[in-house]
Amino acid sequence: MSILENNSLELIQRKSSIQEERFYKAVQKDYVKIDERTLKDQLNFLLKFSKFIRYYNLNNQPEGDWSDFLIDELLVLSKISEYKPEAFESDFSSNFQKSQFFVKEEKKIKYITRATNIIYELSILIDSWFNELKIVENFTGTRLPIRDELFNMISSKLKDALGTLKLYSGLYKEALSLPAYDFSNFNSLWELKKEPSFEPLNFESFKEKFEYFSYTLKNVFQIFYENIIYLKNLSDIYFDKSLSTDTHFPHISLLVAFLRLMEVPKDNLNKIAEKYIEFYYKEILKETYKPSTFDQVYLSFKTNANVTFTNINENALFVGGKGDQGENILYKADEQLQVNKAEIMQLNTVFADISFISVRGYPKKLISNVLYKNIPLKDITPSETLKDKKGYSAFGENQSDRSLDERTMENAEVGFALSSYNLLLSEGLRGIAVDFFFTQESFGSLVEYLSFVQYGTEDAEEEVFVKAFVEAFVIYITTTKGWLKVDRYVVTRKAEKFQLTVKFDLLEHEPSVIAFNPLLHQGNYAIDQPVLKIVLNNNSYIYPFSLMNKLVLERIQIEVDVKNVKNLKLYNETGTLSAEAPFYPFGTNPALGSYFIIGKNEIFYKSLEHLQVNIKWFNLPKNPNGFMGYYQEYNSDIDNASFQARFSSLIGGRWLPNEDSKDAMVYQLFKTKPSEIGVKSDTETVANASLQSDVNFKIETSRIKQQANYTDINSETNYSNLVSRGFVKLELINPPVAFGHSIFPAILSEVLMDNAKSGIMSGLRNKLVANQPKRNQPNQPYTPQIETISLDYKSSETILLDSRAKKNTNTENTGCFFHIHPFGEHKIYPNAYYLTTNLLPVIDYEGALLIGFDKLDLPQYVSILVEISESYTVSSEEEPPALEWSYLADDQWQLLPASKVLQDGTNRFLKTGVIVLELPRGMKKDNTILNKNYYWLRISALQNAERAGKITTITTQVLKATLVDDSVKKDHLNQPLSAFSIKRSYSELEGIRSIIQPLESFGGIPTETKEKFYTRIAESLKHKGKAITPWDYERIILEKFPDLQSVTCLPNMTSRSLSTAGNVLIVVIPYPDKKSENQLEPRANSELLYEIKKYIGTFTSSFVKIEVRNPAYERIRILCKVKFKDGFSYGFYSQKLNDEINNYLAGSLVESRKSGQLGGRMNISDITSFIRTLNYVDFITEFSMIQVAQDFRGRFVLIDTSREGDEKPYLQATKPWSVLVPMAEHQIKLIDDKEEIRAKQAGIDDLELGSDLIIN
Repeated sequence: MSILENNSLELIQRKSSIQEERFYKAVQKDYVKIDERTLKDQLNFLLKFSKFIRYYNLNNQPEGDWSDFLIDELLVLSKISEYKPEAFESDFSSNFQKSQFFVKEEKKIKYITRATNIIYELSILIDSWFNELKIVENFTGTRLPIRDELFNMISSKLKDALGTLKLYSGLYKEALSLPAYDFSNFNSLWELKKEPSFEPLNFESFKEKFEYFSYTLKNVFQIFYENIIYLKNLSDIYFDKSLSTDTHFPHISLLVAFLRLMEVPKDNLNKIAEKYIEFYYKEILKETYKPSTFDQVYLSFKTNANVTFTNINENALFVGGKGDQGENILYKADEQLQVNKAEIMQLNTVFADISFISVRGYPKKLISNVLYKNIPLKDITPSETLKDKKGYSAFGENQSDRSLDERTMENAEVGFALSSYNLLLSEGLRGIAVDFFFTQESFGSLVEYLSFVQYGTEDAEEEVFVKAFVEAFVIYITTTKGWLKVDRYVVTRKAEKFQLTVKFDLLEHEPSVIAFNPLLHQGNYAIDQPVLKIVLNNNSYIYPFSLMNKLVLERIQIEVDVKNVKNLKLYNETGTLSAEAPFYPFGTNPALGSYFIIGKNEIFYKSLEHLQVNIKWFNLPKNPNGFMGYYQEYNSDIDNASFQARFSSLIGGRWLPNEDSKDAMVYQLFKTKPSEIGVKSDTETVANASLQSDVNFKIETSRIKQQANYTDINSETNYSNLVSRGFVKLELINPPVAFGHSIFPAILSEVLMDNAKSGIMSGLRNKLVANQPKRNQPNQPYTPQIETISLDYKSSETILLDSRAKKNTNTENTGCFFHIHPFGEHKIYPNAYYLTTNLLPVIDYEGALLIGFDKLDLPQYVSILVEISESYTVSSEEEPPALEWSYLADDQWQLLPASKVLQDGTNRFLKTGVIVLELPRGMKKDNTILNKNYYWLRISALQNAERAGKITTITTQVLKATLVDDSVKKDHLNQPLSAFSIKRSYSELEGIRSIIQPLESFGGIPTETKEKFYTRIAESLKHKGKAITPWDYERIILEKFPDLQSVTCLPNMTSRSLSTAGNVLIVVIPYPDKKSENQLEPRANSELLYEIKKYIGTFTSSFVKIEVRNPAYERIRILCKVKFKDGFSYGFYSQKLNDEINNYLAGSLVESRKSGQLGGRMNISDITSFIRTLNYVDFITEFSMIQVAQDFRGRFVLIDTSREGDEKPYLQATKPWSVLVPMAEHQIKLIDDKEEIRAKQAGIDDLELGSDLIIN
């Protein structure tokens, strides 16, 4: 049962060991003294003792005592200092309260009298002090500051209070049976003989007199109490000042001198315990003080411009300031360093966000996103002007629970791209289909992962596929307006062919697809082909990387289906034609053999699978019988089907197929309307039907098939006899008279003559025969004219990726395939390096740090200082990052041998340190997956990437130097040497232009103090070097690690269980880092957790399993509604209330932590009571609290005090190692009316992503 599921489970708590509480009071020299009396104590003792010694006069007769001789400012101040106001207050309050409590008059009188006596006696005491000080003033002739204070006190406050007491104690003397107080001996300053300036109140009944006297007495007490506290505080100050003055009686001066001299043997006497401890620890146990540990610094160097490299000797000295006597504080280099020109020019990180899905009880790994970051070098390069350092995760970090404003990384573009001349698509409605064919084995990995998702979602297989791929990609293509994003696409599959297909359309209004142009298109595609880029969609249903990263390609087929291509090259025998207006394809006088040529490199340089010529004729004859009716007067056989043209293509400089070929293609130029009677289809031409203007010629591409040749496909070729490809031709071959232009004059002449003859002979004919009609004049021969022309075509290209031909790097007539990396692209095909082609780039790490170098002279040593912060892990059981080092050459990551990593002072980026590398000769520039101007080193975190820290500083040419002598400046090791303090060497270093100290010094520990020495030995005597009890564990750790504030040892526990025998869970809390923004949640870094575990393990049994962890901070948020008092602005005071709540919560929680108590508890009543005390809060209602915690399996849970059916008046830590902390912002809603509302369970509107909104 989880502790979160059983709120009644008693938490196993134990008090922590606190660093400040380790010191043993019993061994401190001031703990017990043989003579603990101070000078004031001795003066007061002598004063009291003197009253017991009789004074004998010259006649040897008793005459008083010796106290009259002990009058002095010092003695008066000693008496004032000895007085205890708290006892005065306690005595008075006790008697006064009893007088009010009892009912019987005699009891009331008894205790009110006692209370009055206490005030009266204090007034006599103050008067005596004042009078004694007057005697001193008269003797010395000087004014005493303490008497001036008494004078002002009596004259301004006390005299009126005492006068009131005198008045009413006399007035009510008989009624209250008060004693007769004697005020006759008081100093005249009190003015007690003066008549009162007001008429006193006299009551009849005992009750009224008693109540009024009690009221008066309490006011008088308050005045005396406040003044005696003030006077006592002053006495300590004036006593120390008085010791240095000469305003003392001679015999008192001798007395004080004697007492001061007595302090020497007294101090020696009081050191007996200390001497004994010193003797035992040092002489018997032979223990010694720990010597100081010298601090160290990192130094970075730059060479002169004309120096390639220079050496810094091991014992080189550097100046770190001045000592107490003006001497140089020197630091000595720990090792030799070769300083060269190597610089870090760029820093990038890549992070693979990994999640897991459970399939039949087994976790399956999924990469749910890939992120990147360009780290600004200006933020992490050492500079004196850089005030606020920023930290950047060494290997990236998860962004899933962050809002847009909180994100520290961007979504990376990861995917693939392909290029092909077949994608040159300038216009029209362009359909593109890309078929990806995979190996059978790799396609099985896609099917397997889809089955994993299906198991987790319980959706149907096809539904899972659709969801996974409906938005899997973001697709771009190169156009005249840059990269065009494809808005709609479809992904389909043919599992039996191991095939995925991506289809999409480009509409007619969208720009032309052109070859990649670096001036227009961002990327490293060094080709002159169009590029189709397919990027994985970071916001898809499932990030598709894990689904597809194992897919291995066999081939890619690119199919295009284009309709309505209008921008064509048009020619006939007269020259170039323009399609901007209706034109004559066969000229204005067409004859047999007239031709019409159509050209388009984009189309005819490809391998066509379909071609269609679309013509819209202009101004066709309107005759219902078409050309048969139009040419009726020509006495010929011309009809709609008579006009034929032969189609041919320019192949190798020849028009093929020619007229003699069996493959010759002949098409009828005109079509009749399908709605006419007898017309069966739109492809049939009826001899005597009306004509339609739209005609389509579906070309049999098998007869003109050519291999694709992309040599000149990007150029605009004009037709000439020298051209060998890129054009098709329609040649008029029927009817023999063509359109009748050649016979029209003869026919017209014949008709005119016939009609003329018929007119002359009409008279004769009328007599002989019946009238014959005249012949109709023939129509002008039709000259074919095209209103619009367009082409439709289909073509395809196949990239054979499994062919050995891919070793040929000549890409002139083939497509290319690229991997898209977060910072660049890489051509995979054709590339002789690869034997297989993966669909996606390989990401076999969780995170990677990419370092770009310049000015290398390979092979070369490079030292790199990396400052690491916030390398936090929850527990020492979480493994540190597993690193792999590699360098980039020819776009391939080559493993850097472990022997080349000479030093990793960061311990896998867990702490600040120096990395020393030997960079090999094989490193190269001019890569495409990263900036081509630099040499690149990659540090990959194969596992546990997020456990590395954040980089706050990075620089090269660094060595470590150690302090030479700490005696030059006594307090030098008490605080670090500030950054940039060291700027020069002690003696000149040849070739060095500048020296900087990028970070403050570290590791310095002063010589062990006596207090720490005693504590260390006392603890070691108790635990004897063995960790057995929890106390032993805690004290051993605190001694070794002084930066820890507290340590708690929880036996038989782990982070996942409250009862596991043989285990020890150690919870450590360091002192808050002053540079950290979150002071309430201090955490030990990962390196420290590992160090503590390793260290304490040497003191324990090998059978004990140790876990060291940070506390689990459980955040609390308050939800309430508040009404402010009138006059308090909502805006300002809303934030003020939020801050005051946090200060209140933080204060109580921090105090609890300082007292050594983990856990914590927050009561609703305590917080509401505090809020009600604020002067601007008028009303509070609907108050509740929510708490964010984790269960033993690491799942977040939300605890709500107003959860329906489980309301509670408090929140408490859920585990023994938990600590409650307030959230930065609470939800405070302002209201106008006072209406009590019961708190409701928090809804989604009350929660905030990244704080308390939990999504499981």
